[in-house]
Amino acid sequence: MKKYAVVDIETTGLVHQGHGITEIAVVHVDGDVILPVFHSMVNPGRDIPLQISQLTGIKSQLISAAPTFSEIAHKLAACLEGRIFAAHHVNFDYTFLKKALEACGIRIPTARLCTVRLAKRCMPDLPSARLGALCRKLGVENTSPHRAMGDALAAAEILCKLKALEDGRFLDEELKGTNRPTIIPAHLDAASVTALPELPGVYYFYSAASHRPIYVGKARNLKQRVISHFTSPGSSARKQLFQRELSRLNFTVTDSEYMALLLEDAEIKRHLPKYNRAQKSRALPFAVRCYETRSGQLRLGILSSGGHPDDLAFFGSAHAAKQWIIEQVRTFGFDPRRAGLAPLYADDLSLPEEAEEDENFRSFLKAADESKEGDFALLEPDRNGRRGYVLVKSGRYCGFGHMPAGDTPEPEGVERTLNRAPESSVVRAVIRNMLSDSNITKIEFQ
Repeated sequence: MKKYAVVDIETTGLVHQGHGITEIAVVHVDGDVILPVFHSMVNPGRDIPLQISQLTGIKSQLISAAPTFSEIAHKLAACLEGRIFAAHHVNFDYTFLKKALEACGIRIPTARLCTVRLAKRCMPDLPSARLGALCRKLGVENTSPHRAMGDALAAAEILCKLKALEDGRFLDEELKGTNRPTIIPAHLDAASVTALPELPGVYYFYSAASHRPIYVGKARNLKQRVISHFTSPGSSARKQLFQRELSRLNFTVTDSEYMALLLEDAEIKRHLPKYNRAQKSRALPFAVRCYETRSGQLRLGILSSGGHPDDLAFFGSAHAAKQWIIEQVRTFGFDPRRAGLAPLYADDLSLPEEAEEDENFRSFLKAADESKEGDFALLEPDRNGRRGYVLVKSGRYCGFGHMPAGDTPEPEGVERTLNRAPESSVVRAVIRNMLSDSNITKIEFQ
């Protein structure tokens, strides 16, 4: 007979970083026997926010004389030992207690069960799996909602009713699924994860309240990458909130990882998902531009990009632009002071003779202009009868797409199937990698 410790905690906030536990209750479930075994108020060492007090009725004065967590940790751990850790939204209670017990040098049991997920398995048409809604559905009375013992007793009774309802069909599967390193968030259908293909592509995570994705990611292997998001309970505040909010997913298979990178970048620019912070920049904000001084000398500057005809290259940061200039100085051997680089750089890179320097700088400008004005497509190898491609016109990225494997690319034909997308540092990196990839064919247009 499996033995459960049904746990409920009240806290000062939704994530363990910066927040503490204010109340803990543990109820043992052995077969059909429900037995409360532990309850304590806890002094979290900080004030309780007003909205939490209004929800739970727990005020700072109530817990000012309560024990700290470390004072009750060993007694609590004894109530959990040798049992399956069960809770309504188990990731929340488990993560809080795991971190708090580890801080006291105590390991928490790893076996756990989520009553939300079990309820959804037993009653797939259930409109809501909130604790209050389940109590009404199953005829369970909760005499103290939003308090630890009231909620723990209600969850324990719900667990017993679900065990009787499902007659052993789902419980073992749920325990196996929950206790693997992968812990699927309670509101996300596990079948949607297991059904993912092991192919490159882009995946989209949504909350229940939004039609726009809250996160967009790319993958070489969609199933492996999505599962990697759930290999442990949230260890950061951001991840915990993300996992609580996540309720459904979608995906798009691409021909290659290159195409997945480009699609991911375009979709992040289009949707601006709130959990994609790193790639929300809409364009490359810096450009290296050639200009003429009052004395008639041509020089290079790092300026804001804006489609100026004398812009030679585009970058996500001024530092990246400077590094590119240094690389060009080393390659072509012109005077670094042409680019406003400090004498330190000039000494490091060595100064050419004046006549040689002029010729070297002209060579650099010629190469930069040819690159800037280039019209070409980068074609991938044939995969399942079609080829992915990237289109560049006048040195600027236009977008990506795919065409039948036997077609000869022409500018007009390519543009008809083009997914137009803005430039970014990600796009520039992909193009650089494709240009150096021996499997990629470059087709230049006249």
